[in-house]
Formats: sequence, structure tokens, C-alpha cells
Amino acid sequence: MNTAVLDSYLGEFTFQKISKIQKPYPVSSFKLQKFTIVIEHLTVLVEQQWDKLPDLEREALIAIVYDAIESSEKEKNIILNFWRRISFAWMLINSGEESFVAYRNAVQRFINSVLDKVERSHPEYELQVSQALQEVLEDSQNSLVMTQDEFEEWLSNL
Repeated sequence: MNTAVLDSYLGEFTFQKISKIQKPYPVSSFKLQKFTIVIEHLTVLVEQQWDKLPDLEREALIAIVYDAIESSEKEKNIILNFWRRISFAWMLINSGEESFVAYRNAVQRFINSVLDKVERSHPEYELQVSQALQEVLEDSQNSLVMTQDEFEEWLSNL
């Protein structure tokens, strides 16, 4: 499933390894740091060059994120949740808190970036955002503004 642009970012990591971003497995600190760097590079690619990526590569990144989201939602099973927590604990112990936190932050940023691009690509996105902003502006013009004396009175009543 790898394609040209993503190959240069993935290096030794395959799509199968990237797709495990929400499915922790025992990993060394060094490997986790390298994996975090790859995820950070993918995030930058998504944020800065999404529109330049071929459809196949965008679809692959979207599939990875949706798979991660679906797998975490399916894990309502007590045994699976227990195993997931044990896996995270094992990863944390082996890699150290700093590496683990950096990894989890990179994963979340990657997921958010891809979902943001998917949301923005929806045909009605701009229309919905502009309507929401218009409503907020209209509401703010119709609301009463508190004077300084009213604010001080309100504050003292607290």
C-alpha cells in the first residue's frame, strides 16, 4: 500500500506498523522515539501538503486513522481493555515516561490533523463555518454588555 511520497517518510516503518498506532506492543525506547519521529513527520506532511498528496496516499492515511479510532471503540471488552492497559504500561516502563508521552502526543496530533483535513474537505464545511460565525456575530450584537460597575457588583456577590 506504500506509495512514493509516504515511502520517504516511513523509512523502515511499514503501513502495518503505522496502523498499530493505537494498538501498543512492547517496544524499546529507541524504537519508540524513532516511531514518534516518523509520526511527527507524517503529521507535518498532512498539515502542509495534504492537497498535494495523491488520492491513494490520502486514503491510506485516512484508513489508518479510522482503523485506530474503530479499534479503540471496539475494545469495550474487559479482557481487551486490560490487555491494552498492560501493553501501555509495558511500553511506558520500557521506554520511559518522556518517550511514551511524546509518542502518545504525536499519535493524537496525527489523528487530529488527518481528521481536520477530512472535515475541511467536506463540500459544506466552509458554508457551515461561515454560518456559525455569522450567528455568533449576530448574537454578540444583540447581547447586553456589562458595565464596569455591574461587573464589580457581580464579582463582589461571588
